[in-house]
Amino acid sequence: MTLSPLLSKEILEAVREETSHHNHRKYGMFFLCLMSHGCEDEVVLGSDQVGVKLKDIFSLLSASSFPLMAGKPKVVVIQACAGGEILWGLLLFLFFRP
Repeated sequence: MTLSPLLSKEILEAVREETSHHNHRKYGMFFLCLMSHGCEDEVVLGSDQVGVKLKDIFSLLSASSFPLMAGKPKVVVIQACAGGEILWGLLLFLFFRP
């Protein structure tokens, strides 16, 4: 499933909704990729600039919250900045890369 952009409350709702599907029983692993802005203190930002704690997202992947995947690997990839500084050199490199 691909969703974008989501408000902070919609991020948790999307993970909760995805983990409730019964078809996960037949899969051997779960993969979640979050791409967002972030800030310090292990938080990703929704499109409303309100933070969602990573621990709240991870708790939705626990065996008690996601029993169909209990005992199976879960991979979470998060691409988000972790502070307010912009890395202009990297940004320019990516923009002008041949």
